[in-house]
Amino acid sequence: EKKKMRTLIFNLLFLTVIISEVAARWEQEKIDQASTAGMYPAIVVDKSNLPRVAYLRFSPEDELRYGRRTLAGWEYKVIDFADKPGLFISMVLDSKENPHLSYGNAKGEIKYAFWKETKWEITTVEKVGQVTGTSLALDSFDNPQIVYFNSETNSVNLAKLNSKEWNITNIASAGLPSGEVTGTINMPARIAIDKKDIPHLCYYDGTTRSIQYSWWSGIKWMPQNVDDSGNAGPYLGLTLSSSGVPSITYYDQANHDLKYAQKQDEDWKLQTLDAAGDVGMYAAIATDINDCPHIAYYDKTNQTLKYIRFSGQGWNPPETVDSQKDVGLFASITVDELSYPHIGYFDNSNRNLKY
Repeated sequence: EKKKMRTLIFNLLFLTVIISEVAARWEQEKIDQASTAGMYPAIVVDKSNLPRVAYLRFSPEDELRYGRRTLAGWEYKVIDFADKPGLFISMVLDSKENPHLSYGNAKGEIKYAFWKETKWEITTVEKVGQVTGTSLALDSFDNPQIVYFNSETNSVNLAKLNSKEWNITNIASAGLPSGEVTGTINMPARIAIDKKDIPHLCYYDGTTRSIQYSWWSGIKWMPQNVDDSGNAGPYLGLTLSSSGVPSITYYDQANHDLKYAQKQDEDWKLQTLDAAGDVGMYAAIATDINDCPHIAYYDKTNQTLKYIRFSGQGWNPPETVDSQKDVGLFASITVDELSYPHIGYFDNSNRNLKY
């Protein structure tokens, strides 16, 4: 009996090692095999830890598409096909696991779509001129709030849906980024809502090349400078801890580094997380159940997708997730209930969506 017990314990330990090794590997797959599909992906996971992704498919048709992973494979739906939709997509799931999305189109409109019973409901939020990003969050009642940049008024706007009307508030004045990033900037404004239904915003001011943050006190917006060195760039992401502490990742366009900022009382602690080459474009961030941030980003020097996470004691070394030609653009990241990261991104060489 003791021999059998020792054998059973050994087998269990061996099985545990095998599972751990498998779980530690990055598994990759192409989601849509169309000739050009996968730009501006937004990825989430459901309560079963299965991924869902929304993305722009350029050909054979211009479509905003939605993919859902099931035990049988991927299922796809077309959300919108008018005016080249699907620019700078943001997606979240509500309490019933129905998807909600914000995105832009070629007409310069900010759009909102959600799945209602058997079909997609789509509304226009505001016409903004040049669409440079959208970010969507839901409050505890599943009411949507969308933050975006209006290039016609040079302002960061917040739209809230009350019944069937969008109430739009000008949060701050901000200049449009100039140079090569114009029109390709990834999320110049981001929103997250904490457990008390308090919205937190961060945005990039292209005029001063600074990262700004603001939260709603219940009476007014409380703005703060995060990085006003003049070196801060676009490509930013925002996440909140379980207690509502904001963390921001962004690209340092002067030094070409990946930066990270965390709010500490009334100040911000800034850190450089990766400085090996030109890194940090298309930065995206998510927090796991242990309040540890995970970041996916693009390594322009090596044209690879990279990833870094906080272990609880410190930042792990950056790792390369995918190095197959030019991959990692428009990265989107989420973390499941087991603290495993899921990343959706664009394969620029093969013009495919990868996960």
